[in-house]
Amino acid sequence: MRHYFVSAVPSFYILKRMRATESPTPLRGDAYDMKEVTKEQFKEIYFKLGGGAATGWDLGYWNEFFEDEKIPGMKYLLEEPETPKHTRMMIVTDYDTNEYRLFFLTEESEESLFDFPDESCDRPDHR
Repeated sequence: MRHYFVSAVPSFYILKRMRATESPTPLRGDAYDMKEVTKEQFKEIYFKLGGGAATGWDLGYWNEFFEDEKIPGMKYLLEEPETPKHTRMMIVTDYDTNEYRLFFLTEESEESLFDFPDESCDRPDHR
C-alpha cells in the first residue's frame, strides 16, 4: 500500500522517478492525465480495485483519510488501470493543489518506485 503526501516536493518529480524503467509515455499519476471524479466515484474505485484488507486499502484506511473531509475543497482525480497488469493502487495527496490522485501501477513499476535511474541512461527525463 502506498499513499504519498506531496507538499514541498513537486509530485511530477516523484512520479518522473517512478517511470525511470518504463517507456517514455505520459507519466502515470500525473494530474494532467487524470479525470476529475466525485468523491463517490473515487470511493467506488478505491473499494472495487484497491484490494481490501490484504493490501491495506480497507474501510479503516478510507475512514481515516477520506470519509470525514479534513480539508474542504479537495478534488478527486482518477486514472483507471491502463492494462490488466496495472494492479497496484497508489494514492497521492497533494496539499499544494488540493488534490487526491488515485492511479495504478504494474508490480514492476511499484517495486522500482524509488530506484534512482542509472547514471549512464541517456534519456533526459531520467536525470
